[in-house]
Amino acid sequence: IASGMYLLKLQAFNPIYNGCSLASIPIGCGDDDDAASPCHRGPNNISQLQWLFWAFPCFVFFSIPTLVCFLLWKEVRTKGTRAQSVAVSIAKQSSIFILVLVWTYFFQFIDIVFTFHIGSSHFLLNLLANTNESLIGLW
Repeated sequence: IASGMYLLKLQAFNPIYNGCSLASIPIGCGDDDDAASPCHRGPNNISQLQWLFWAFPCFVFFSIPTLVCFLLWKEVRTKGTRAQSVAVSIAKQSSIFILVLVWTYFFQFIDIVFTFHIGSSHFLLNLLANTNESLIGLW
């Protein structure tokens, strides 16, 4: 809640191509060292805030389940020859879980890279990203 209030105070939530996001207006302003592109709304260091409040939490969101699945598999595998079939089953289930986790957010990640780092928006990619993320309960 505190980070959301902080970002609201900085006016860092702004409309982009497909909704609202952590961005400054115009998109791409203030990120280069050139003072010729100041931001009309939002902070000039938006790329640092995107790394801190978006990329780092995403890294943690994907890393912790991967680490837990790996440690569970490793612990069961060291229990002996009888537990090998259980270890194989855990490895399959963990792989499926991580694959679905990555699949759910893969297109959203690609869409954000296109929007903020390449500077273009593609309607079909945006539609695919938002539809796939909306179907999170299905996956």
